[in-house]
Order: sequence, then structure tokens, then C-alpha cells
Amino acid sequence: MRIDVVLTRGCPVTRVGVIHPIESYWLCRGPFVESFEELDFRERAFADLTNWLLEGLVDFDFISESLLPNQIWQPAQNCSHDQQKTLTVGACDYETVVIPNLKTIRRSTLEILRKFASSGGKVIIAGDSPTFLDAMVSQYPTSDLEIPGSLSIPFTRTDVLQAVEDQRDLL
Repeated sequence: MRIDVVLTRGCPVTRVGVIHPIESYWLCRGPFVESFEELDFRERAFADLTNWLLEGLVDFDFISESLLPNQIWQPAQNCSHDQQKTLTVGACDYETVVIPNLKTIRRSTLEILRKFASSGGKVIIAGDSPTFLDAMVSQYPTSDLEIPGSLSIPFTRTDVLQAVEDQRDLL
């Protein structure tokens, strides 16, 4: 009975959100022979990032770009949060958002992350920055895909874990 109370009335405390790379994966789909290397790279990168965070004791959630616009900035019920430095998605407040080797990013996600970074939130671009906007080659300069105030790091276990070190609850 007591566990039911905790599960139904508690608030999740997950301070790291990771933009799910599924749309970049879809963008690379094509004839298997032509797309095998990139698909393999993206699958390994996704598995590596997941394992690095889990093994590094960093609690995180994946954020769906398709759902994000409808879940954003809705205050978490009965949970305190600093809206200036957190990205509230549904009932979760993220202090850090990781963009992992995305090839494409939605315009809506880009705008949300720009606002988050400009209000003091931490956005980490791990590996390559997106080069496509809404799954299309951007007609604009690459600076239009930048997130001012973001931190760009190499896509390595050490760099990723060091970048989210302050979001670990267990040491």
C-alpha cells in the first residue's frame, strides 16, 4: 500500500533529458547496402550513449521531438522547480538536455532548446551537430542551427559523463 502512495503521489526527479535520435535514424534509411554504415554508426552511438549514462549512474529520460511541443512548459504538479533553469516536459524538470549526434532536428525542438539555454539551462551537443532542419537540408547558414550558450563536446564516454557530472545524484 505505501509503495502505491509513493508511486502515485511522488514526483520524478530526472535532471537529464536526451533528445531521442529516431528521426535522424529514419532519415538514414534507404537501400541497406548504401545506408548500412551510417545506420550501424547511429545504432552503436545510441546504444553507447544509453550504456554510458546508465553505467555512469546518471538518471535520464529520452525526449520525443514529436511530443515535445505539446508537453513543454507545463508546470509539474506538486513539484517545486525553477522555471528559469529547468526545461519542464510533462511532469519532469530537466536541468540538462543532451543532443546526441543528431543529423536532423525539428524547428520546434531547436526553438525550445534555444529558449532553455538562454534562460540558463544546460544544452550539451554530444558529437556532431544537426545539419538538417525538419529532415531537410537547411537553406540557411549553419549558424541558424546553432544553440547559443550550448556546450559542444566530443562523443566519448569520458566527455559525456564529465559534462553531466553535476546532474548525478549518486556518487
